Amino acid sequence: MEAKHWINESDRVDLLNQATEVINYWQEEGRRRPFTEVQLKFPEIVLGGTN
Repeated sequence: MEAKHWINESDRVDLLNQATEVINYWQEEGRRRPFTEVQLKFPEIVLGGTN
């Protein structure tokens, strides 16, 4: 993302923090939850995939 100069540093940090939060949630408990529930927990993030 550092090569994407059109994304300012604070937005990059926010985006990486959000991605980390989703990954941590998924690894800890999300995979045991319905995919729709995970999507509701992170409404600002577009998730793709299937259960």
